[in-house]
Amino acid sequence: MLKRMIALMLSIVMLMAVLAGCGAAETLVDTEPATEAAPVATDAPDASVETEAAAPAELPTIRVGVMGGMLKAGLVVLARDLGIDEEEGFNLELVDVQSSADALTSIITGKDEMDVWSFQVMPSCNFIANGADIKIFGGSVAEGGAMICAKGHAEEYKDLENFKGKTILGIRGETGFITFIGLLVNAGFDVTKDINIVWTNAPAVLEGVAKGEGDVGFLPIEYTYFEDENINAEVVCHVGDLAENYICCRLTTSSQILEERRDDFVKLIKAQIRAYHVYQTDHETTIEVLSAYSGQTPEFVEDNIYNSCIKFTPDPYSDAIGPFYEVLRTMDFFDDPENAPDVYDHLDISLYQEALEEIMAEYPDDAVYEELYEIFLRQNSKMLAG
Repeated sequence: MLKRMIALMLSIVMLMAVLAGCGAAETLVDTEPATEAAPVATDAPDASVETEAAAPAELPTIRVGVMGGMLKAGLVVLARDLGIDEEEGFNLELVDVQSSADALTSIITGKDEMDVWSFQVMPSCNFIANGADIKIFGGSVAEGGAMICAKGHAEEYKDLENFKGKTILGIRGETGFITFIGLLVNAGFDVTKDINIVWTNAPAVLEGVAKGEGDVGFLPIEYTYFEDENINAEVVCHVGDLAENYICCRLTTSSQILEERRDDFVKLIKAQIRAYHVYQTDHETTIEVLSAYSGQTPEFVEDNIYNSCIKFTPDPYSDAIGPFYEVLRTMDFFDDPENAPDVYDHLDISLYQEALEEIMAEYPDDAVYEELYEIFLRQNSKMLAG
């Protein structure tokens, strides 16, 4: 794309520093001829001598950590690839990360590898509980997880009571599983006694369910398209069918970085909000961009982002983070559950509110943005009430 080509010409060194394929800033040079001024002194420069115009300041870069190729990065991908980032006054760079723990550790320790983590909320909550000085200040996506079981057994798991005594396979950072555990807790389960939880990785969840080593398993939706008909597994349900709009990926950074770059992060959220508008109103462009990013077919992308599997949302959803945090406490995720800090002290909804109100002023009477504001009031009521 033009932006990257110009960035390459400007600085090979800057391009080599990019970790996720987003180019450096496009520099604009004023090409208007200088206006000749009336001579006021005998030593005035010769008007025939061409003077070089000063280049404007380079746009700031915001480096956002993602898990490369996954559709849950959709809002920042749209913001970058459609040039919304530059229109909002910054350059968006995507940094591919293999694990949430690595990303958060990098941010906390100041390794200068990324500025914001945009995926799983569970590790962010866990880091907060164990003393990390980080802030959750926005969102990326809601829902996006599924429950699987061996073929022919899906009906057995339509009733929560049938889970007593069952072995459940899950991934520690997968939000859908934690959300489901919260449903069991609300139904009166003692999750330390009534079920057997086995933590593993995505391939092992599928293999374990197929071999009967686990009764059900939980996976991100991207891993539940079983192309091989011989695989002994099927989807029981999407977790969103059980808990609509449950939180998933959030925007997280350190308190120090947030303080230093607050204005830049407001621009990041504004770009996300505008990308959300594209997602809602221009399906064709959204599918084309995300298919190219993910390497998946347009049909796969459309099925996942427009058929209630993954819901993009830039909203912080702070009202949902508190209960989710308490489920983690119940499951002994924290080093010292009884003394874990109040998660609301590590949430900041003011950036999103500022960004959304600025967008609404720039694009008045827009139904998409008005709906986002209604969602904001509904999903952040506790913090808005003070």
